Amino acid sequence: VLGSTLAGCNRPEQDVSVFPRRPIKLIVPFGAGGGSDTFGRIIQNAIEAQDLLPEPLVIINVPGAGGTIGSRRVKNSRPDGYTLLLLHEGILTARHSGSASYGPEAFAAIAGTGNATQVVAVAESSPHRKLDTLMAAAKTKPDSIVFSANIGAPSHFAGLMLESEAPGASFRYTQTGGGAKRFAALQGGHVDVSAFSIAEYVQFRPSGMRALALLGPERHADLPKLATAREQGFDVISQNMQFWWAPLGTPTDRLAVIGDALEAAMQTDQVRQKLAEMNIDAEMLRGATLSSEIEQRNERIAAVAPSAGIELPNFAAITFAAVVLTGVVALIQAARRRRSARPLDTQTQRTE
Repeated sequence: VLGSTLAGCNRPEQDVSVFPRRPIKLIVPFGAGGGSDTFGRIIQNAIEAQDLLPEPLVIINVPGAGGTIGSRRVKNSRPDGYTLLLLHEGILTARHSGSASYGPEAFAAIAGTGNATQVVAVAESSPHRKLDTLMAAAKTKPDSIVFSANIGAPSHFAGLMLESEAPGASFRYTQTGGGAKRFAALQGGHVDVSAFSIAEYVQFRPSGMRALALLGPERHADLPKLATAREQGFDVISQNMQFWWAPLGTPTDRLAVIGDALEAAMQTDQVRQKLAEMNIDAEMLRGATLSSEIEQRNERIAAVAPSAGIELPNFAAITFAAVVLTGVVALIQAARRRRSARPLDTQTQRTE
């Protein structure tokens, strides 16, 4: 036994600076199967296939409240590099729409990956064939054009940006949800216009959709004939980039390890092919370039944020109230069960 003890003492101590030493949790604040989840799994598969991290990257879906439930979990997590967040422009639009009290400043930015440009589109049967006629109608008859959006999300802010470029124009926004639901609303004649990713537009176009403008700085290779909003006189750029975040205070060396793995994954043929199939540009941003990009996007969104705000529910307060109410109900039910379970003699004594 003594020999074993001495032998154990002679073993080299494990290097506590090695990172990671256990699986890394990646919080995707949306449901499984959606765009963010699919993107995260593409990167996850490449990291595993190329052995870019010594420990697994494990995706955990935490949907709800436009991504704020998941982002809040990461914000409040220990800053040790073992809990990360994958969240696009929603981290900017959530704060400016009032559904979150924090933004990028509450996290450590690791990388920006991919870039999905939005398209402004109408139903094939729409009388609007150009962006200028649509905006003229929104100006001549304010609130007459129904804009389908996921309120507080990038699709909503795409409409707000268009309004800002046509003084006097005003859409009537309606909460619809994701791309598939927005297309169904267009097809059913319930709404007039919406914003979609290029991938969504390519998917839905054969079923009856017409694009009016691309909201990118230049034309896209997948839609070479579609003019940008800028070309049509509206200085609007609306693109969705997947950002990787860690809790504020995470050691920079750990952020670098994760960033290096992401950059290596983005350079693989495996990832580039998948992103091309999804009509997503395989961009990769880090460091000062990343910070500058986030700031530019934030400025564009802040410039059109409603001053009075489209008042969204206070999700945190609602959740807290629901928990309290559930607890109160549980206490009442427990008290009733205790009363009904009292011994018969005790009840008899009280009645005598």
